[in-house]
Amino acid sequence: MVLAVLQFGCAEKPIRKEPAPVHRGKAHAKVKQAPAAPKTIEVFKYPEAAEIQLQEPVAPPKPALPTDIPSIQPENPLPITTPEVGGQTSTVPTLVLPAPAMPDVVMSNMPPAILALVNEADQNVATGNFESAAVKIERALRIDSRNAKLTYKLANIRLKQEQPRLAEDLAKKAELLAVGDRELKRQCWLLIAQCKRLQNDLPGALQAEVNASQL
Repeated sequence: MVLAVLQFGCAEKPIRKEPAPVHRGKAHAKVKQAPAAPKTIEVFKYPEAAEIQLQEPVAPPKPALPTDIPSIQPENPLPITTPEVGGQTSTVPTLVLPAPAMPDVVMSNMPPAILALVNEADQNVATGNFESAAVKIERALRIDSRNAKLTYKLANIRLKQEQPRLAEDLAKKAELLAVGDRELKRQCWLLIAQCKRLQNDLPGALQAEVNASQL
């Protein structure tokens, strides 16, 4: 009986195991892949640059201007007429410096007639009557035509009358007549300088002032 069982068991078909399903040549079983390692990005570090301080170029200091130069403001500029195209003319103002009061001379050791005329002329000047004063001094010069002080006095009056050209000529004549009188010569050159300025002759005025400073 045992033998019969063994034969029956052997007679049964062998049990076959089905292979695992394959998907496109690959096993159907899912294979877990290991996580990819994080990518590392290498950052290039520049070497630290040395700190450089840029300095702006420094301009050279400007020379200081003198502050003791008096400002001169013209009061009555004389116009100069210049021709233009088309027959028209334009008026350009020029710098004219006012004539300061020139010092008067002391009249001494003179004849009484001359002194009387000089006193009358001084009174006329004090009241602003310059023409009458000039007439008195001209009468005194007829008595003494080579008197340097009278000539200078007449030049000073002409300057007050705003006649710089005539005053300059009289002052030059007085300077030539003032032989041995350094102070009168110096006053004559200063008066000439003022006349030059009123005639817009600055170089001539500067030269006259130099001549006055040398006395």
